[in-house]
Amino acid sequence: MRYIARALALIWAAWWAFFGLACGLGEGMSPAGVLLHAALPGLVFLVSAAIAWRWEAVGGVVLVLEGLLVLIAHPMMTSNRFPLSTILFVPLTMALPPLAAGFLFIASWRKSKAIAL
Repeated sequence: MRYIARALALIWAAWWAFFGLACGLGEGMSPAGVLLHAALPGLVFLVSAAIAWRWEAVGGVVLVLEGLLVLIAHPMMTSNRFPLSTILFVPLTMALPPLAAGFLFIASWRKSKAIAL
């Protein structure tokens, strides 16, 4: 479970960091603009994945909370600007992976604590 959670969190976070960087460069932004575009959310997600890698329980909760935040906030913020397909696709790719990884981290942590007892 732990390795699946780590891989999922790392791939998800790295994808969004790359996506933000590529979009910023593709739009011809200044270096500061590219960094800001990549940092929100990509670098935040990378930090969350690193926290979960080190502290499974805390990181798992952080990932679940991030996933829930994206799942709720993204459709609310974009409902008037994008078609329904986009509104549904982004939360699935941005919210579902951290939710799954977070729950796997929490389950792995709980399992390791049960074995220790």
